[in-house]
Amino acid sequence: MALLRVRKGSQPGAAYPVFSSRRPTVLGREGQIDIALGDAKASRRHACVALEHGEWILQDLQSSNGT
Repeated sequence: MALLRVRKGSQPGAAYPVFSSRRPTVLGREGQIDIALGDAKASRRHACVALEHGEWILQDLQSSNGT
């Protein structure tokens, strides 16, 4: 199972499972997301993580502060 591990911010050390290799896992502050980020710098739908061609890809979802 793949995990996202927080390195900085309000929750350093926290780990979140990437839910599926079939669909992207969406990170953000609120709304329809899979992993909630407790950070005011995060957009509502900030980024997503997906498995593509055997590699994990992090994609910015047009966040205000970038990814």
